[in-house]
Amino acid sequence: MTRPRGAAERFVASLPAVLRPKVAPVYAPLIAIKPLNVAIAFEDEAAIFTSANGVHYGPDGADRVAYCVGAATTDAACARGWIAERRGRKADDLVASLIADPPLSPLIHVSGVHKRGDIAERLTAHGIPTRSVAVYDQVAQDLTHEARALIQGGKPLILPVFSPRTAHQFASQVPQAGTVRAIALSEAVADALVQGSYGAVSVAATPDATAMCDAIARVLSDLPSGVENILNCPV
Repeated sequence: MTRPRGAAERFVASLPAVLRPKVAPVYAPLIAIKPLNVAIAFEDEAAIFTSANGVHYGPDGADRVAYCVGAATTDAACARGWIAERRGRKADDLVASLIADPPLSPLIHVSGVHKRGDIAERLTAHGIPTRSVAVYDQVAQDLTHEARALIQGGKPLILPVFSPRTAHQFASQVPQAGTVRAIALSEAVADALVQGSYGAVSVAATPDATAMCDAIARVLSDLPSGVENILNCPV
């Protein structure tokens, strides 16, 4: 799987029951999550969370307000004691929502070292004071020997890719692989794969886990008859 191990396992567990017998997941993350052990002092600020990792490595909510991207992040924030509001599926949705309906307090974007969307800068430019604090790092990893062997083995591989950074890493390590059917979470993720040459690159209908599962089902149904259908997610 393209994601860190914990997130990858949760995604596989979320696959519909009809798909699970058809797939054999292989875990070889290209990113490892490293906590930074940063203590955040909140004053009158509300939080922004764009990932469940930000919630996990950030502080308890203590009934403070949090604005979140995606259902999983919102659920995680609620579980940590935040009064969490879902503000869209992606960073642009959240920024547009907050600009249209500005909060009464300043904001803190609790994030990883590597982040996209310039959320704090864009909100501050629109008169909503926002600072960004990184509470974890996303450390790049090399492909495992098992993953490289699978890619070279000739069987069809389905590769879910959830972030542009991971897509860039995969494309740099595997610039060509005709056996790989990549499924990108978004157009931005797909764009990061264009330098590579793969069997196919498709994009999920919406940037969420449900749409990724639907895309996996479509790719499986399109594989040639008689070919062993394997969900090898070799990153």
